[in-house]
Amino acid sequence: MHDRIAGMLPNVARLTALQKTCKQILPEYFTTGEVLQLEKGQLIIGLPNQATAAKLRQKLPLLQTGLENAGWPVETIRVKVKLKKRIWQPQTPQKEPLPPAVVEELEKLEMHLAQSGTHPSLMEAVHTMLKRHQQNTG
Repeated sequence: MHDRIAGMLPNVARLTALQKTCKQILPEYFTTGEVLQLEKGQLIIGLPNQATAAKLRQKLPLLQTGLENAGWPVETIRVKVKLKKRIWQPQTPQKEPLPPAVVEELEKLEMHLAQSGTHPSLMEAVHTMLKRHQQNTG
């Protein structure tokens, strides 16, 4: 297992150096784009969407000349659209502030529960709700 990983390290280092050179030549494309492979003179670049790929295709002669001047043996360049997986993140819904009448009723309920001493868990829940409302509204 370690031998396989050790065998990949030179290739990873080479692709990382190539990525850096590409970013120096065309920085606007290599913030989101990445060098995927360089094999037998063919460079394969991955980009996140078709629009960026189309724009880069117009700049390929400039990129190829820059790479050749930097000493990279690139004969052809292919561009692939490589969509990145997005991790779904649930969005917290925007909380609307409680209407003043509701806040007033909750305050009355909290006071009543405190005086009666019954339902301490309900009193705590109402207190927490009012406290959050005050924090959110300033």
